[in-house]
Amino acid sequence: MAKEKKIKAYAADVSEKALAIAKENAKANETEVEFIKSDMFDSIDDKYDIIVSNPPFFNNGVLPPATSRMNARHTVTLTYDQLLAKSKSLLADSGKIAIVSPADYADVILEACGDNKLYVSKMVKVFPVDRKPAKRILWEIMSVGVTTTQSSIVIRNHKNEFTEEYRELCKDFYLEF
Repeated sequence: MAKEKKIKAYAADVSEKALAIAKENAKANETEVEFIKSDMFDSIDDKYDIIVSNPPFFNNGVLPPATSRMNARHTVTLTYDQLLAKSKSLLADSGKIAIVSPADYADVILEACGDNKLYVSKMVKVFPVDRKPAKRILWEIMSVGVTTTQSSIVIRNHKNEFTEEYRELCKDFYLEF
């Protein structure tokens, strides 16, 4: 996206390994990105038009022994409320926050939005296979009141083939399907 739209992109992570992989991806895609090593938001204080996050999902179960894996996958050090509160403080006027969450965390996200005076502008339920429950929700959240649009996408059909809708959505990210 940064390559085509001539935007300034930043990527932040606490993990050196994650940043190294992201740098390889940016180079392979000929995209200019400024990389920031930051524990959560410690080293970030600018204002942004859009903040995209794939935050840790898990808040139960057995924690992995490796701290880096635990922090990447579990909500031990970053709750949705903390993520949204800090993201809001970093948003430019009419900026957007885009996150992904497990579908069964919808109430947690909505409560965190309410607590932080944030508004859901888009909510997309992601179904891995048709006729099965949604597994993820894609959220677009803003600090200004808006009408929420809801939609859904199915990744695979009953024959386990990618749906046309999913192919269209992801075509720019795959060399071939």
